[in-house]
Amino acid sequence: MPAVPKDGSNLKACADASCEVLVKGTHRVPMAKKFGIVEILLRTSPYRLEFYVDRVDGDDTSGWVGGTGNVSLADGITITIVRNDRRGALLKFEPSD
Repeated sequence: MPAVPKDGSNLKACADASCEVLVKGTHRVPMAKKFGIVEILLRTSPYRLEFYVDRVDGDDTSGWVGGTGNVSLADGITITIVRNDRRGALLKFEPSD
């Protein structure tokens, strides 16, 4: 993945779970209704990504990833943390179904 993601910092591009973005700080990512998710709250700090998944049915999920890795949600979304350092977290959202 390039150092500059294709969607820049436009989190609205992630609603369909198909985007590459760079985030830093705290952000809310609105999701398409088909995933059953209202939004995903992301909070970044160097080498750590915290997430909170606000689901329509109220069965919310939260957690964190240190460094790089993947978060696969049962809702059909995979978030790959490609890089996370002082410049921000480079994320790739993909539909997993």
